[in-house]
Amino acid sequence: MPYYWGGSAKCAGYDGNDFGVTVAPDSKGRNKKGLDCSHFVDWIYWTVMNNNLGNTNTSGQIKMCKKIAKQDLKAGDLAFLINKSGKTTHVGIYAGKNAKGEAVWIHENSNDSNVAMNTVSYWSGYYRLNMMEGR
Repeated sequence: MPYYWGGSAKCAGYDGNDFGVTVAPDSKGRNKKGLDCSHFVDWIYWTVMNNNLGNTNTSGQIKMCKKIAKQDLKAGDLAFLINKSGKTTHVGIYAGKNAKGEAVWIHENSNDSNVAMNTVSYWSGYYRLNMMEGR
């Protein structure tokens, strides 16, 4: 799934979204239709849970959440990067722990220009979407 700043899905699932098709370059020159981090999260929830989060950015997504402690993370919870001025700049989905006990994150990574699944630990805070409360 190519990283494309501002890219969003037209529908749930892969078919019908034209991911990978050549489009006008984004601000960094990336020219393959794809998703940015918040729209990737939205697309995942739309595809898996049939719940479109509203095609919003990270600032909109964090408003749909409740802050949780890191030790309370469950698969599907979110983590956000928040800069010093309080602006959200990145979001990822918690996938569980690997064999070493490390938290595994899935996120659309602009540095890799693609979806990444890794054990990054740079998150500012951990959150649960309100729609996932009580699961």
